[in-house]
Formats: sequence, C-alpha cells, structure tokens
Amino acid sequence: TSVRSRIAWIGARLALRVTPTVLDQPDRPPPLRDCPGTVARLNEQVIDPASLLETLAAAHQRRLLRIAAGSGVEFDGHDGGRLVRLIDPRDGEPMDLAPSTVVLCAGAGNEELRSALGLAADAQQVRPLHMTLLRGDLPALNGHCVDGAATRVTITTTADAAGRTIWQVGGAAAEDGIDRTSEDQARHVAAELAAVLPALDLRGIEFATHLALRSEGAEGGRRPAHCQVLRDGDVLTCWPTKLALAPLLADEVVSALGASSCDGPIESAALATWPRPAIATPPWDTDLAWMTLDEACSGTP
Repeated sequence: TSVRSRIAWIGARLALRVTPTVLDQPDRPPPLRDCPGTVARLNEQVIDPASLLETLAAAHQRRLLRIAAGSGVEFDGHDGGRLVRLIDPRDGEPMDLAPSTVVLCAGAGNEELRSALGLAADAQQVRPLHMTLLRGDLPALNGHCVDGAATRVTITTTADAAGRTIWQVGGAAAEDGIDRTSEDQARHVAAELAAVLPALDLRGIEFATHLALRSEGAEGGRRPAHCQVLRDGDVLTCWPTKLALAPLLADEVVSALGASSCDGPIESAALATWPRPAIATPPWDTDLAWMTLDEACSGTP
C-alpha cells in the first residue's frame, strides 16, 4: 500500500473502539479479494434502522401518539406551566398535556418546533447528503473504505420489500455529491466502487439516489464530535449526531430530566385510544427513479 494509505490505516485503527483484525489475501471475502490496501474485519454489530425503529416502537406503543400532519402540535404558556396541545389526525379534536419538561428529538423538525416555542432557530445546523442506492445481484457487504483522512465510501446492505439486495452508499461520495444530478451521482459512485472494489460487477445493477439531511446542534458547519442536548428552561432540544450515539443521548436526557422522568403508568383513556404512528417507509421502497449504469450514462432512465 502507499504511505498515505498506511498512515490512514494507522489513524483509523486509533479511532476505533474495537480492534480490527487484518485479513490475509486468502481470508478476504470475495467482494474484497482484489481490494487495494489493507482489509480488516471489525467485530461490531450492524443495525438495520427500520428493524431498530420497529423494535423500539413495539416496546413503547402506549407512549407513541400520531398527530395531524403539518399542524398537529401547538405550544402555550411558560411561567404558569407549559401546555402542549396535540391535534387528533382523525377528527381534529385537541388534547392538552401539561409536561414538566418538553424534549425535542425531531431531527430537522427541531428548528420548526423551537420556533413555535419562541426559541432561537439558529441552534441547529443541517448538512445534506446525496445518498446512492444500488439494487440487484450484490453480495452482502458492510464497511468503510478509508482513503487518506476521508471515508471514501461507506456501504451498508439491506433488503427491500421484494427481497432484493440493496446497497446504501455514503461517505465522501455522498457528502460531495449534493450539487450533482441523480445521473451524475450514479456515475460518480460507480466509478468510486470500481476503484475500491475492482472485482465488483455492476452489469445489470440498478441505481437510485435520494437526499438525506443530517441535523445537528450548531457547530459552525463542522461535524460535531458528540451527541448534543441544549437546555432552554423547561425545553431540552436533542441531536444524537449519529445513530451510534443515540444510547448516549438517551442517558444524557434521562440524567437531565432527573426526578421528572416519566417512568410511571399512563392511565388516561384518551391516550389509550389515540392513534399510533406507523414506521416510515425506507427510501428504497418508495417511488424512486431507478436506472442502470448505461441509462445513467445516456441520460435516459
């Protein structure tokens, strides 16, 4: 490997909590057999976000409430006590809650909620990604390609509703692709994959792209190093920064709530009959414009 690649590998090892195991050429999985540079295995769990959300929702159904889209929540009061008004999506009827603390964990929606509460909206920053999806006869692969100081591509594998293998490709390829068209992004990612995975055959593979927003506490546009909890009186605004930090964020919120933490039973009949939200459809099962690489190059998906 090059000196730059060796330095990057040393830096990557220092940043990891789990010691990576370097794989000799015969021990590499087929997709990485001809991969340039060092290949290592990390004994870390790979989590499917949709499955995680389903599991969390199933454990907390009685505390999840669906509200009317767009204007389903209103805030009132402060010194005399906080009032949160929820609007029933079925008939528009309101239900008033009087929490001791309001916790905002709405991602990009935190900005609108903070504005509704009369709080500064500039406490949040958004860093967009142009994510690329691949669909077809692909091997199961989850990993990062580190090149220099950057994560060149990150690949995670899942399956769509029809059982087809889906690759999600992020990393620098997604960060740098915001201004590219979908066709340009597909071509760029295909070139990156060809460079880092020479054995990968993309013939017949379909591509699609979508924009994703990373919502974080304001750090002057820089990537935050940790999860963030901002307190404004009786309001906590939370940004996990990334999924791996969500458990740490939960611990910080519980610590901030202290004795007001709501672990007790919920007796309200209105809450018991209130409609519950469904898990959002993942991007690869929505109506995206899929294209082969030939179609991306010709501009005719």
